[in-house]
Amino acid sequence: MGDLGHVEGTSFVIESRFAEGGTERLPGLADDLVRPNVDVMVTAGRVATGAAQRASDTIPIVMSMSADLVGYGLVRSLAHSEGNITGISDLGADTGPKLLEMLRSVAPGLSRVAVLVSPASSLQLLFVTGIQSAAQGVGFTIVPVQVRTAADIDSALSATTRGKAGAVIVVRDAVFLEHRRQIGERAAANRLSTVSDNRDYVDAGP
Repeated sequence: MGDLGHVEGTSFVIESRFAEGGTERLPGLADDLVRPNVDVMVTAGRVATGAAQRASDTIPIVMSMSADLVGYGLVRSLAHSEGNITGISDLGADTGPKLLEMLRSVAPGLSRVAVLVSPASSLQLLFVTGIQSAAQGVGFTIVPVQVRTAADIDSALSATTRGKAGAVIVVRDAVFLEHRRQIGERAAANRLSTVSDNRDYVDAGP
């Protein structure tokens, strides 16, 4: 905004709301932004975008990251979104084969790979289906490990080791991102190679 000559507090004001991993708070936070009649809402992720859409069908909504927009009914088509939503579509669900290729390069003898997944996310389940298909061609066995809450992370990674998996793929998820350092530490403690398409997991370290 500064590059365009705008000055925060003078020509525009930013009203920020953070769910801090608690997606159930998003509808209320979206309503908080609609009441003062903001000019535009910027969202990150499908759930936040859906909450904003339900809060207002007239205020423009700009997505900074979301996926399967058509499948979730957020837009009619990627070419013509219509409605009040526009932004960037995230194709993270298509990165599975590349993640397997990366694992193979760092662990040539690997055969079983776990995938941390939230059973509540249809997008993540789509990711698992795609990566299972890709794994058949490279000799990997994919083991989905369901994590419903942050409290499940430690036990899930320990179960992964007992199941003889040698690596774990961490998909994009608000809970996983919020607890990325915990995931890195527990994976390291269980001697699990870990890969993700999100750099934040790497920056968090073990």
